[in-house]
Amino acid sequence: IMRTTHTSATCEITALTVPTPLNNHRAVSMYTADDARTQNLPYNRRATELLLACGHSINTAEASPSTAAIGAAPPGGICGDAFVGRCHDDEVKDVWERVDFTVEEADPRAEWCDVARKQGGGGG
Repeated sequence: IMRTTHTSATCEITALTVPTPLNNHRAVSMYTADDARTQNLPYNRRATELLLACGHSINTAEASPSTAAIGAAPPGGICGDAFVGRCHDDEVKDVWERVDFTVEEADPRAEWCDVARKQGGGGG
């Protein structure tokens, strides 16, 4: 018998950064299970630290449909597995392409996180 761990086949996408000239038009997104909390998946400290390192704050209250923002940090941080991806997105030059995101870059002390926290750096 096959057992599923998730009831939903969709994911939550959190924009860690949006593309700006300061970050060379690089967007970084985090993909997590949208039902991670209801499935009681464990708190993901590493993913939450990465979120915070990009300048996002973590709300402790659940967002209602009227206050939820697309790409906003999930309340209370990240639970369950997370996948992080990067793309080059420059609308003026009509460029959109995936860009490598290494394991070493999944570090809250990485240079791209420092840039994200600067004004115009694309982070939270």
